[in-house]
Amino acid sequence: MGNSLTGYHVRHSSQGAVAAALREIVSAHACVTRPVADWVSAYDEVSERQDTKELRRIALGLSSRLGAQVVAVLLQDSDILLYLLCEDARLVDEYDSCPDYFGDVDEDEQKRTRGRPEVLQRFCRADVTLDQLSRVLDRNREFTFEEERLEELAGLLGIKKSRFCRGFNDGRTGLFVTGNGYDPIPERLVEAIEAKDFSRVRALLAQGAPVDVTVPGRGSPLLTGVSKQVGPALVEVLLEAGARDTRALLCCFDAETARLLLAHGRNVNLKDENGKTALWNAVTWAPLAVGEPAALRLVEVLLEAGAEVGGRYEIQYLVPRRKERGLTVLMYAASGGHAELVKALLAAGADPDVRLEDGRTAADIAEAKGRKEVVRLLRERG
Repeated sequence: MGNSLTGYHVRHSSQGAVAAALREIVSAHACVTRPVADWVSAYDEVSERQDTKELRRIALGLSSRLGAQVVAVLLQDSDILLYLLCEDARLVDEYDSCPDYFGDVDEDEQKRTRGRPEVLQRFCRADVTLDQLSRVLDRNREFTFEEERLEELAGLLGIKKSRFCRGFNDGRTGLFVTGNGYDPIPERLVEAIEAKDFSRVRALLAQGAPVDVTVPGRGSPLLTGVSKQVGPALVEVLLEAGARDTRALLCCFDAETARLLLAHGRNVNLKDENGKTALWNAVTWAPLAVGEPAALRLVEVLLEAGAEVGGRYEIQYLVPRRKERGLTVLMYAASGGHAELVKALLAAGADPDVRLEDGRTAADIAEAKGRKEVVRLLRERG
């Protein structure tokens, strides 16, 4: 996983004015720096979830309330860089370094998000040329990490790199701001869950803490508990209190917790916004997060519950920029050399003869990676 961040950079001379505007806009917390070269930087807690709708809402809100130019940036996993330029309470330009990262987009979307150098120039230093801006916006220009493009953009805007290349999760800086409508109780519940403080969790629930409210920047209590691997006992407390977040199984890397979620009606084949299922996430991420033995137990629980093994998935690679379409969970397990996972998937009916567009099978992928045991298993079944 790469680096992710969001930030709002306001052309304004007053830290206090930007802070006052943010109190009216943000849902939770934010930090606001002192001005440097007439730029004030702000970092919002909720925006760090990489929510582009929130990025747009806050950027336009700041521009409207302050009558100022605003540059909002979003970096995702060091792979994608987005910016929004707002002026006179209007969105005047938008940029996405890889608009088809999560799936194909039409030509209009490609054009709309390519960035316009002549608009960006209005936000930049007086000596910056259109050629310089065209170069930094060039999607075909390969960067190892999009932070490199972000740093180059900071220099052209005249904003300190140390401010432009950070987010709320990098630590408090400057003036700390709390939104006027912020309710601290849900956040206290999430903090107690993260600390595995059973007595505090039960006390907050008894006091009426909402168990299904999404906590800005963190998610729901159930999603937090499952993703932080607090264990099935604490997750059961939340489920018995009425937690209904259907996404929890997607981020579960513990077999017993998964079994508990399934017993409470979670859909084993639910897909996330990128089309990935709990089984895909278990095969691709669990071996790294919890080790192969624990990943195998999790996969077995999901397969017993009816997880589909024949789904086809897509991965976007940035360097070099390409997409791999039609991958199966068996192919990914084979690529990683996870022999026991391969056995479990084959036993559940995974087809070893499925081919990618270029004709490769799971065995071909494993062979290219030198996974001899996996190749033998697959050849025997193919």
